[in-house]
Amino acid sequence: MGYLSHIAFQYAYMRDYRHKQGTTPMQKTLYLATFDVGYTHILRVFYATDEAEAQQKKSGLEREINAVCKSLEHYPNGFRLVMSTIPGTVEVTEEVQPRTIEV
Repeated sequence: MGYLSHIAFQYAYMRDYRHKQGTTPMQKTLYLATFDVGYTHILRVFYATDEAEAQQKKSGLEREINAVCKSLEHYPNGFRLVMSTIPGTVEVTEEVQPRTIEV
Protein backbone atom coordinates (compact mmCIF):
# COMPACT_ATOMS: atom_id res chain seq x y z
CA MET A 1 0.00 0.00 0.00
CA GLY A 2 1.47 3.39 -0.99
CA TYR A 3 1.88 6.25 1.49
CA LEU A 4 -1.07 8.21 0.12
CA SER A 5 -3.34 5.19 0.20
CA HIS A 6 -2.17 4.60 3.76
CA ILE A 7 -3.04 8.21 4.67
CA ALA A 8 -6.55 7.85 3.23
CA PHE A 9 -7.01 4.53 5.04
CA GLN A 10 -5.73 5.98 8.34
CA TYR A 11 -8.02 9.01 8.00
CA ALA A 12 -11.05 6.76 7.39
CA TYR A 13 -10.06 4.56 10.34
CA MET A 14 -9.76 7.58 12.68
CA ARG A 15 -13.12 8.93 11.49
CA ASP A 16 -14.84 5.58 12.11
CA TYR A 17 -13.08 5.04 15.46
CA ARG A 18 -14.08 8.50 16.69
CA HIS A 19 -17.70 7.90 15.66
CA LYS A 20 -17.85 4.57 17.51
CA GLN A 21 -16.21 5.96 20.65
CA GLY A 22 -18.44 9.06 20.79
CA THR A 23 -15.48 11.30 21.68
CA THR A 24 -15.13 14.99 20.87
CA PRO A 25 -13.03 15.69 17.76
CA MET A 26 -10.36 18.36 17.29
CA GLN A 27 -9.62 19.99 13.97
CA LYS A 28 -6.02 19.61 12.76
CA THR A 29 -4.52 21.16 9.64
CA LEU A 30 -2.17 19.55 7.13
CA TYR A 31 1.46 20.76 7.17
CA LEU A 32 4.27 19.85 4.77
CA ALA A 33 7.87 20.27 5.91
CA THR A 34 10.79 19.96 3.52
CA PHE A 35 14.37 19.24 4.51
CA ASP A 36 17.48 19.60 2.33
CA VAL A 37 19.69 16.63 3.15
CA GLY A 38 22.81 16.55 1.01
CA TYR A 39 21.83 15.75 -2.57
CA THR A 40 18.23 14.91 -1.74
CA HIS A 41 15.15 16.44 -0.15
CA ILE A 42 12.86 14.90 2.43
CA LEU A 43 9.18 15.80 2.55
CA ARG A 44 7.44 15.12 5.86
CA VAL A 45 3.68 15.41 6.20
CA PHE A 46 1.88 15.91 9.51
CA TYR A 47 -1.24 17.45 11.05
CA ALA A 48 -1.20 20.08 13.81
CA THR A 49 -3.89 21.92 15.77
CA ASP A 50 -2.17 25.32 15.48
CA GLU A 51 1.08 27.05 14.54
CA ALA A 52 2.63 26.38 17.96
CA GLU A 53 2.06 22.62 17.64
CA ALA A 54 3.38 22.73 14.06
CA GLN A 55 6.58 24.43 15.25
CA GLN A 56 7.00 21.80 18.00
CA LYS A 57 6.59 18.98 15.49
CA LYS A 58 8.98 20.72 13.07
CA SER A 59 11.62 20.95 15.84
CA GLY A 60 11.18 17.26 16.61
CA LEU A 61 11.60 16.39 12.93
CA GLU A 62 14.74 18.55 12.70
CA ARG A 63 16.25 16.57 15.59
CA GLU A 64 15.12 13.24 14.10
CA ILE A 65 16.40 13.98 10.59
CA ASN A 66 19.40 15.99 11.82
CA ALA A 67 18.75 18.78 9.30
CA VAL A 68 17.20 22.24 9.32
CA CYS A 69 13.67 22.54 7.93
CA LYS A 70 13.89 24.36 4.60
CA SER A 71 10.18 25.22 4.47
CA LEU A 72 7.04 24.61 6.50
CA GLU A 73 3.71 25.27 4.79
CA HIS A 74 0.15 24.61 5.86
CA TYR A 75 -2.52 23.35 3.46
CA PRO A 76 -5.98 23.67 5.04
CA ASN A 77 -7.64 22.80 1.72
CA GLY A 78 -5.56 19.67 1.23
CA PHE A 79 -2.76 18.73 -1.12
CA ARG A 80 -3.03 16.76 -4.35
CA LEU A 81 -0.11 14.62 -5.45
CA VAL A 82 -0.13 12.31 -8.49
CA MET A 83 -3.84 11.60 -8.64
CA SER A 84 -4.10 11.27 -4.84
CA THR A 85 -5.44 13.72 -2.30
CA ILE A 86 -4.17 14.30 1.23
CA PRO A 87 -7.03 15.83 3.28
CA GLY A 88 -6.50 19.45 4.34
CA THR A 89 -7.99 18.96 7.79
CA VAL A 90 -8.81 15.99 9.96
CA GLU A 91 -10.80 15.60 13.14
CA VAL A 92 -8.96 13.67 15.82
CA THR A 93 -9.44 12.78 19.47
CA GLU A 94 -6.96 12.60 22.31
CA GLU A 95 -6.96 8.80 21.96
CA VAL A 96 -6.33 8.67 18.20
CA GLN A 97 -3.76 11.03 16.69
CA PRO A 98 -2.44 10.92 13.11
CA ARG A 99 1.23 10.04 12.99
CA THR A 100 3.83 11.86 10.97
CA ILE A 101 4.16 10.32 7.54
CA GLU A 102 7.28 10.42 5.37
CA VAL A 103 6.46 10.77 1.69
